[in-house]
Parts: sequence; C-alpha cells; structure tokens
Amino acid sequence: MSEPKDDDTRDEAGRGSPAGSREAGIAVEEAGDEIPLGTVLATLRIAAGLAPADVAQACDLRVMSIFDYELGRRPPALKVIQKILEAEGFPLTVLDRARDLIAELQAARDPDRQAQSTTARTKARPELLSPSEWKVFWVLSKRHPLTSAQVVQELSWLGSDLSLDEETVGTFLKRLQSKGYLTTAPAAWRGEFLYDLAVSYEVALRLHVHRFLDQFAPGGTADLEIVRQVIEECLGVLTAADGE
Repeated sequence: MSEPKDDDTRDEAGRGSPAGSREAGIAVEEAGDEIPLGTVLATLRIAAGLAPADVAQACDLRVMSIFDYELGRRPPALKVIQKILEAEGFPLTVLDRARDLIAELQAARDPDRQAQSTTARTKARPELLSPSEWKVFWVLSKRHPLTSAQVVQELSWLGSDLSLDEETVGTFLKRLQSKGYLTTAPAAWRGEFLYDLAVSYEVALRLHVHRFLDQFAPGGTADLEIVRQVIEECLGVLTAADGE
C-alpha cells in the first residue's frame, strides 16, 4: 500500500496559497472577518458525517494534513480542495454557500457582527465575467493552451460575433487571469505567453448560473419554475434547429 501523499506541491503561480486558490473563481481567501477556509472545510466534513481519517483515506492524504487545513495551519492547494470536497460529496461551488450559512449562524448568536459579516462576505465574492470576457474564456475552454494571437484566430474560425484585434483580446486575457480564471506560462518563442484554464468551464458556468439565480430568482420555487420553462424553450429551439 502506498504511503499517503503530503500533497501540497506549489507551483510558481502560487497555487496552494489562499490567494492562489482564487483560480477557481471562488472566494477562499482569508480576509478580515471572512469565515476561514479551514472552518468551512471542517463544517462540510462534519455535515458529510466523515471523520478526518475518512477524508484522508479517500483522498490519499495524511490525516495530519486534514487537521492542518481545518485548523488553518497551512492552506491547501486548489486541486486538494477539489479532491476533499469530491470525497465528501460536494461540488467546488459549495464553499461560498457554506460560508454564508456559517456567517448567518454566527450573526444570529452575535447580532453586532451581522453588518460586519455581510460586508466581508460581499467583498470576498469572486468577480464574474463580462459577456466579452466569457466569450474569450469559452474559446479557451474548447482548445488550450493558446497565445493571444491563437485566441484571435480561434474566434474567427468559430464564427464568433466578436471581431477583436489581438490587443483587445490580450486585455481580456489579462482580466481573466486577474480574476482567477486563467493561468499563464511563457511560450517556446520569445515574448509570447500561453494561456490555460485555471478552472474548468463547468465550474465557471455553474458559478455564473448560481449567481444569476441568486440575483434574478429570489422568489424560490416560483422563480425557478420560470427559469426551467425558459431552459426548456431554449432546448426546444436547439432540437428543432438540429432536425432541420
């Protein structure tokens, strides 16, 4: 039987640090009164009915690593967070929602913290993408890594309604990197950089859909029923187009 791994191998981009974990497009930084990542991980593990040893075994990690993460002694890399949550049966996007719930419970016990807690959670929200940024991210999700010039080429090949020059695309790529959606590495040729996904397209899409629903469907079941009808209408249009 192989020895459990001491998993936290960090790369030059700083993955494994709280700031580096922004590459998931999720709020895992430790900032001000924000609920610590370790507290969230421990709460989710307990909610899943698992002991630290169970999670460690499922993830091929040392039990002490799980304790270190939950006690905030050292931050886990993004890939480790993903592995832990999968072992517990949670999607990566559960972190924000779990943090909100814990903060609400704490505020209920201490009303004086409520306004402070709400402000901290709002500041820690990851930035969403503009339509143009999303189009560039979508292109990279289809083929990656790419240079900025290759992204421009892919946009034209895919018949995109975006007509962008390389300078504009380069601006969007830098924004995507700063928001945590892309990583960069020097290309084999001088002066060029290769852009790659720091988070999967599915995770990014789920994040945006959840945020859309939080903002535009606050009415619960009734609003979600309207959303379901709209999705079915869109699927019907696509099915009809495929049949022609």
